[in-house]
Amino acid sequence: DNYGVPIWWLRGNTIPVDAKFVAKDRIGWINFGPGEEHSLDGTLTHTFFPAGNIGGGVDPHELLHLPNGNYVYIIAVVRGPVDLSPYGGPKNGSVLDNVVEEVAPDGTLVWSWSSFEHISPAETTPPWSGVLTGAGADAYHMNSVERTETGYVMSLRHLNAVIGIDRATGKRLWKLGGTPRPESLQYVGDAY
Repeated sequence: DNYGVPIWWLRGNTIPVDAKFVAKDRIGWINFGPGEEHSLDGTLTHTFFPAGNIGGGVDPHELLHLPNGNYVYIIAVVRGPVDLSPYGGPKNGSVLDNVVEEVAPDGTLVWSWSSFEHISPAETTPPWSGVLTGAGADAYHMNSVERTETGYVMSLRHLNAVIGIDRATGKRLWKLGGTPRPESLQYVGDAY
């Protein structure tokens, strides 16, 4: 409340990650499974699941509630086979794809974008936290997503870059940092 006294708290094994206000009167988080939204009295008001029928689970790095009522979050999906031998991994490996989903309140998929479909693992910086085998090499590791007027801005840790995506086409508009590409922004007047 306004005096710093807890109104409710969460007990059990749930680990709320990236907890934040998703509206004036609701708080939300992702908890290494489905995401949750609660009213300020603790009542569960919404649960977030992958909407694109692509498998995987909700990644705990981001949860946005857009002004139009839609939600945006990241889905972690294992993709393959992928030749990871150039990076010290298996020839028939798999990669952990980060898929951004914009989902209507009723759970309908409105828009999605896949790191794996748009970014080659060769553009990222191995060794991807040392995980080249197992459930999927963490080649992208998306940390945040933000909606803009025309698309999204995404930060990908293993790309060492922030990228701008056009929502209409899914194409990268610009890239700051990481491996140079035609759409990479140029540093001007920076000696370092």
